[in-house]
Amino acid sequence: MTLYTKDGAYPAPLPERIRLSSGVTRTDSSTFTAAQISSAGYTAVSAPPTKGEFQHLIWTGTAWSLVDFTDDEIAAIHRQERDRLLEETDVYALSDVTMTTEMSTYRQALRDVPQQTGFPGTVTWPTHPDDAD
Repeated sequence: MTLYTKDGAYPAPLPERIRLSSGVTRTDSSTFTAAQISSAGYTAVSAPPTKGEFQHLIWTGTAWSLVDFTDDEIAAIHRQERDRLLEETDVYALSDVTMTTEMSTYRQALRDVPQQTGFPGTVTWPTHPDDAD
């Protein structure tokens, strides 16, 4: 699907109705000619580049740009994942549940993720005890 921009707006598919420079409107985007699209002020835009896991996709008004996440943004993503994994195992931390040594070790390893060498750029996630088989 081709994307278009008008006056630098974020690229989107053409609307079903466009107003030509003459003031006349056209409907049914499947029948618009290139000349009509141009007359209405729309410009075709190349497909956006593939965004990496830790990149923002930015439209500058004239082109796409990829911007790498900051270390703080990456750290926040990793901490959010760590917190989600800890929350999944919170049931094992209840006072009326006996936690296995393996589960205790796993939960501690999750809490230690931000202290790993290379954090936040490189994270080695611990293996859940139920997945260790």
